[in-house]
Amino acid sequence: MSFDELGKLAQEVEFEAHKKRLGDNLKSSEEFLAGVATRPGVRCVDDMLLYYEVVKEGVGPVLDDVKGSYYFNYMARLPDDRVLYDTKESGCQQVALDSVIPGFAKGVMGMRQGERRLLYIHPSLGFRSMHWTVPPNMVLVMDVELGGEAK
Repeated sequence: MSFDELGKLAQEVEFEAHKKRLGDNLKSSEEFLAGVATRPGVRCVDDMLLYYEVVKEGVGPVLDDVKGSYYFNYMARLPDDRVLYDTKESGCQQVALDSVIPGFAKGVMGMRQGERRLLYIHPSLGFRSMHWTVPPNMVLVMDVELGGEAK
């Protein structure tokens, strides 16, 4: 076998392994979300794709502008509790809702200032397989608190 043939074979093996990871992760994500859907207090935004639970109620006007910019504290993690990002160190972050993953933008609709939610986001409303720190086809769990509207 030539060096080029060996390289091609290695690429094919890696591609097949990647396809298997995609399928395995998607199955795992969907099983996780099916379990989330049965928990008391969990609300469905988009069946089998997006759920949330209110951890702390907020006050004031309802967030309803999908193109608005707001301040949030948030932590993104995987179902196994591996933290991907946490604003705890840097404080509230200004977030333009038209520039984030769809699951975040949809999941925060209806929040009030000071409200804290756990969002459970299917990969199709998250990063799918396009983010370098998130394994492909993995569900995201986001702990989000609305600080207020950015002026």
